[in-house]
Formats: sequence, structure tokens, C-alpha cells
Amino acid sequence: GCLAATTLTSCGTIDNMAVVKINGGKDKITYGYANFNARLTQAMYDVVYSSSGQSTDDMWTKTGTSGTKTMEDSTKDQVMESMKTAYYLRKNAKDYKIELTDKEKKNIEKAAKAFMKNNSKAAKKQLGATQEYVEEYLTDQVYTKKMQDAIKAAADTTVTDEEANMKSIEYVFYNTQMSYGSDGSMVLPTEDDIKTYKANADKLAASKDFDATVTEVGATASSYNYDIKTYKEAKKNGYFTDSTAKTQVDFSVLHAVDKLSDGETTAVIEVKDKGYYVAHMKSTSDSDLTESNRTTLQDEKKTDFYNDTLKKYEAKSTWTLNKYLWSKVRFIDRFEGNLATTTDTDTN
Repeated sequence: GCLAATTLTSCGTIDNMAVVKINGGKDKITYGYANFNARLTQAMYDVVYSSSGQSTDDMWTKTGTSGTKTMEDSTKDQVMESMKTAYYLRKNAKDYKIELTDKEKKNIEKAAKAFMKNNSKAAKKQLGATQEYVEEYLTDQVYTKKMQDAIKAAADTTVTDEEANMKSIEYVFYNTQMSYGSDGSMVLPTEDDIKTYKANADKLAASKDFDATVTEVGATASSYNYDIKTYKEAKKNGYFTDSTAKTQVDFSVLHAVDKLSDGETTAVIEVKDKGYYVAHMKSTSDSDLTESNRTTLQDEKKTDFYNDTLKKYEAKSTWTLNKYLWSKVRFIDRFEGNLATTTDTDTN
């Protein structure tokens, strides 16, 4: 665990230095343990990429989509955030009466020994792996999972019928403005085209069988499902985003169709600098979509409660990163071949 750090001090000493000081040094994350976390993550990436035939030569020095950080920097940020999360969850485990059973502790020790046995001497040197670090890593993993489950289980997951309710609509759009054809050429509707669009839109609006009329006029209807939260967001933004059709639709369309009962159709809605819309209310309450949405919203409430709880834990203390020391953790050499990452601590 002493890569690129020999100018600082001896190997054993640097491994025990604090790469993170918590509460001014009352607690710490050591360089050795942080280095192991980072290099293990690097190894997993290297092995996956190389086994799929992709070159890892400049993988870690490439900048990401943001164009500012290399993949090494971004990955190290993620590793540090994971260690931070694990530390605070483990530190506050008593809040949810979470502790490791004797069986879990034995399984962790067993898995760590298997890790150390099944990896080559060279691989362990690259990782900076020790029995202690591997056990600590696995312990953090188990505490994190148990705490996440416990915190989410304590969340208030009440979702009202109004919040869960999903409405399902269809709409047809006639573009009266310039657009681009499938071949990339510009398409500008003629006056006759626009008259035909309006006539077809009128026919759809007056129809008693929306789907049949869509087929009759040779149109294509887009489907859209939404709940009250989505409706309010669309009202605030002035539009809703139809990800399937890959387009933004003016809020006036949703506002008009939302007032209707099942099977009813709006009048023709003309949106300036856009074209004609006709919308149809398929269902004011789709039971399957509603129950699926209820589950999604409940999961969101669990996640929000977990994130809020974690933020409260973090706010109770200080977390000071030694950026200079952390910069000494580098992904210079590459991991190739097999890496035995046995971390099975299942107690079942």
C-alpha cells in the first residue's frame, strides 16, 4: 500500500497515517485501508475491461464527459464517498440496534482468509491487501447493507390514492412548422398540407372512436401516462416531456385532457409555433399503472428517508480529507488475469 509514497516515509508508517481525520482526529481512515479500497475497485474495473478485450492502457487518464476529471479521479471520489457512507452507518448502527452476529463475524474472517489465499503474492502487493484490511472492508459492506435495510424499513411510506393514481392518455400532433425528414432534409408544410392537418384534427376531435379514426386519417398516436406530481411539474414548466416520442409537449394539451372522463377527446388544441394537438383520455385511473406507481413512490420515500438520515449523521461531525496523501493513491500499474474477489459473507 505504499505506491508513489516512498518519499513521505516508510511503508508501514504511511499505511497507518490518517488520509481522513474525523472530528479533528478522534477517529480516522488510514492510508493503507483507503488505498486497498481504491486499488480493489481499480482491479475490478481492469479485469472486467481486459477480459472483454478492451484496452486499459489510458483508461484511467482519460477525462470523462465533464472533461475535467480523469476516470481515476472520479473513481477515487466514489471510493471515498463509499468509505464515508460506511463509516457513518457503522458508527451509528446502535440507533437501529444493528450489530454483527458471531456467525457473520466468522464468515467475514473466513471470506477474508479465502481472499488472501486465492490471490497471488503480486496481486496482493498491488492491492495493498492484508487480512485486516479485507476483514474491515467486508465488515463495512455488511454493516452498510444492514443499516440501509433497517433505515428504509423505518421510513413512513404512506402514499395516498391521489398520489399513486396514474392517468393514461393518447394524443396526435400535426406539425405546421418546418421540420426535418428522416433523411435530414428540411420539410415545410404547404398551405394545403396545413388545411389537411386541421381537417384531420377536427375529425379526431369529433370522433366517437378515437383509435379507429387515428387509423382512418393515417395518423400516429403517442401514449403518455402521468400522476399528479408529473402534472404539477408540467404546469410549473409549461410543458411535459414525452420520453418515448422524444419531444416536449405544451402544458395546454395535458391541461385540456386532464379535465376529461374516460373515453373523451379534447377539441383541437392549437399551439403557437408548433401545430395542432388532439388528446384522448384512455383512463383516468389505470389500476395496473397505479399500483406500480404506488410501489415506485414508496421506494422513493424509503430512499429519501435513508439519504436524509445519512446527511444528519454526516452533519454531526467533521470529515477532513488529506488531499496530498490521497493523491498518492494512483492507478498506474494494471491488473491482468484473474483476481479472486471472494466476498461471500452470506449467513444463510
